[in-house]
Amino acid sequence: MAMRNKDHDLDLYHEVISRNVCVCIACGRIIGPGDRKYALYKGREPLCVDCYEDKRDGVENDYDDPELLTTRLKHNLSFRKVVGNVTSAVVAGRLMYVALDRAIRSKRIIMLDMMGCNVDAMCPRFMDLSFGKIMDKYGADIFDDRLSLMNVRSWVADKISKYITEYKEDRK
Repeated sequence: MAMRNKDHDLDLYHEVISRNVCVCIACGRIIGPGDRKYALYKGREPLCVDCYEDKRDGVENDYDDPELLTTRLKHNLSFRKVVGNVTSAVVAGRLMYVALDRAIRSKRIIMLDMMGCNVDAMCPRFMDLSFGKIMDKYGADIFDDRLSLMNVRSWVADKISKYITEYKEDRK
């Protein structure tokens, strides 16, 4: 697997528990606080566990190949880890936008875990700054076959579905 910018010897990497949100330099997956990762000295050049194990085992991955969108190549996002305890809809929307953008660029199926989502988090401002900006950037159909919601309350799923549907109708 060719890493994006640098190719370090795996002997220099060690397993750590992430204290902050960071991004795997090989696949672009978000590594949340409390998740395992492999990193160089002081957490530099982080690798997610899957990429570290693939590199160690000599497995080559082509993340641009649509045939490889298997269970292993799903991008897991947790609403609670992305947004955290942020109370501002603007900041929460921007955080979700960045996380969704990275997930889309990794060419993986997005598994969005909505556990911990509250009523305030799903306000129109949050939806515009996260889902709306993603659809502005990538097109209204970006979520059709690439987004799957997990641990979601019915009202949250309805709100997201309604927002995406209305967005598509407004763009016709």
